[in-house]
Amino acid sequence: MDFRQVQYFTAAVEQRSMSAAAAACQVTQPTLSTQIRQLEIELNDVLFGRTPIGLRPTKSAQRLYRKVSPLLDAAMHGLHYVRAAETAPIRTLRVQIPYSAASLLMRACRQAGQALAVKAPQIRTTYFPSEIGPAPRDELIQIDHDIDLAGDGTAISDQWLLISIGGPAQDRRAQPRVETLDGDINLPALPLRVREALKKWPIGGEYVFHHHAEDADELIAVLLAQNSGRILAPRLAINPRILQHPRLLVRDVTKVLPPLRLTITCDDQGRPEQRAYCAVLKAQIVKAKRNPEETSETQAPPETRQLRYFLRAFEEGSMTRVAAKLNVVQPAVSMQIRTLEQSLGGTLFTRTSQGIHPTALAYTVREIYAPILEALRQEGRNPTAKPLRARTTLRVGVLPGLDEDSLLVRAMTATILQWQKAFANVELKIVESHSGVLLDWLAENVVDIAIVEDLHTHTALKETVLFAEPLSILTAAGQSICPTGPIKMADIGKLDLVLPSQRHGLRALLDRKFADAGLPLVPKLELDSMAAAIRLVKSGGWATAMPASAVRRSLETQVLEAHAIVRPSILRQLRAVRLSRHQNRPWEGKFSDLLRAQLAQLTSV
Repeated sequence: MDFRQVQYFTAAVEQRSMSAAAAACQVTQPTLSTQIRQLEIELNDVLFGRTPIGLRPTKSAQRLYRKVSPLLDAAMHGLHYVRAAETAPIRTLRVQIPYSAASLLMRACRQAGQALAVKAPQIRTTYFPSEIGPAPRDELIQIDHDIDLAGDGTAISDQWLLISIGGPAQDRRAQPRVETLDGDINLPALPLRVREALKKWPIGGEYVFHHHAEDADELIAVLLAQNSGRILAPRLAINPRILQHPRLLVRDVTKVLPPLRLTITCDDQGRPEQRAYCAVLKAQIVKAKRNPEETSETQAPPETRQLRYFLRAFEEGSMTRVAAKLNVVQPAVSMQIRTLEQSLGGTLFTRTSQGIHPTALAYTVREIYAPILEALRQEGRNPTAKPLRARTTLRVGVLPGLDEDSLLVRAMTATILQWQKAFANVELKIVESHSGVLLDWLAENVVDIAIVEDLHTHTALKETVLFAEPLSILTAAGQSICPTGPIKMADIGKLDLVLPSQRHGLRALLDRKFADAGLPLVPKLELDSMAAAIRLVKSGGWATAMPASAVRRSLETQVLEAHAIVRPSILRQLRAVRLSRHQNRPWEGKFSDLLRAQLAQLTSV
């Protein structure tokens, strides 16, 4: 386990979405998903389930978040503290939040901590949302909802949102009318004073409140799964991304309910650090309510390997001894430590003929990171973690099917059915994209096998040719742009062609064949979505190139017409490719064999 995995994992917990977490961490979604999957393998545990509103952390994920989130906070703060050349002692503030790590309130608290660290780098803020539980009492700031009976305008107010099935999320500021409540209404976990106030407030209407221990996001997931029900919750208690779900109707019912306010309580009002945080937090909450969809990008965490090399060098006093103990070459150790020095903005060691000597900066970095890395190491090797049976998964990337009766779709379907009988203990996951993306995913270890039609100059791959078939020019049936029957390659360039971009395997194949024949190929329109290209061809006046087997149904119903390419013909080869450096498992070849057999059987009929 390293800081990068921890950052990606905590972002997924707090965003409840792989894509949103990837955006926050400034990486691609496949990169983030791969790292989280690797973390699951290392821990031999499942960290996330799926709900209608996105990710749901498992109990194991909540336990892990409870342990590693404070470690990541400390590691990120240490980086900022060292870069700022701060010398004042580090003071830790603990912020208790009554809602989940995905709530809008948690987001505002994090942004407040980041803003305060810019002004006062010595202040480190650690957060305790509901997943983590109670915080230690010292240096504690408690945030909670209460009822604003004073109405003096000085409190941080919040809104009551009524959420139901019915349509797209509404602009709550544009709804001045008064809503009424009736029927059964579910409420998430709320403070006792708020629950008591709801019982006594003269709301009007015929309604029944049902109080739950779950947070608002979990209740919304149930609402979407059941396609019925209503939920009443404070706006700051909800993940704002969820409110944009197209099936939700969100209404502001604040006017008919007890006025909500936030209370911020410190264990010692006299401490300037707490007062400073509270002042910044108020501004960040106002900002979060105004722009709930806005998220701040997080900086990259420190490199775990660089810090471990540094700590070894600090202990050994010699790069040579460090390299020998770590079984790496000395230049690699020196390079990693120099990179760390550049990242921190200072020198960690002075080099002499007698060895290396720690600087004052080195002592500071060691004091901050030695306990953090040890805690991270212990968590990664936690012997109390509940072991699960190792899951075996085969991930296959395949070209998109345009027609459920197409050759590739029928062959894949039959292969999947055979696979489930022969390899019931191996989970099969199928993803679709064009060849260029599939090859990228293969290189990034997102898929184990890619079914592609071109290697795009990739030569260091193991390939198995599955099937070869001729390409045709497709036009709308009965169109005068192309006479019935075959078409010469030299005549194709005269048509209004819609073709995919050069990242697409089909286009790469066409470009090579036309170049070999000394013929130009200039499409009138480039469109990577072949489904959209086929729809355009059906409208008339356009032509595209692909195997006739890909649009079997449209040919049988005479919506499209296929013109075989001749003089010369062009063959498309489907290939199953794998990484040469990948330690192949025996069943990977079996999948390719099954698919090749199905393709052969379907074309022999």
